[in-house]
Amino acid sequence: MFPFVFSRAWMELKADKGAAAAPPSPPETAVEIPPEDVVYPLDAELRERVIEIERVIMALGQDIQRLKVQGGMDDILLQTCRKLVTRAKESLSGREPAEFSVRRLDMTRNSLLTTWRQVKSRLK
Repeated sequence: MFPFVFSRAWMELKADKGAAAAPPSPPETAVEIPPEDVVYPLDAELRERVIEIERVIMALGQDIQRLKVQGGMDDILLQTCRKLVTRAKESLSGREPAEFSVRRLDMTRNSLLTTWRQVKSRLK
């Protein structure tokens, strides 16, 4: 008797799971306005790079929203943008002094600009 009950319960569970499978909801916005806790370095050159990275993050976020409205956004590009922006925000939070090296800020900016160009190329 127990194998029969288990089998029936298993079949019902599979049927419920198949019927309840709805298309996944679109992921949340990948890019947001830069964090409030951005640390601006005292060096003018580094500070300008930080401000430029913030501008790129905001422009990238606006273009991603436009691309989503047009329906041209794919999951891979969205995840890439989310990952790059998260890393950039962590870098700009200034938790470690080494994060404000010219080379690191340039690499962050270049990665964001490359991704932004990809997004802009998909806009119609």
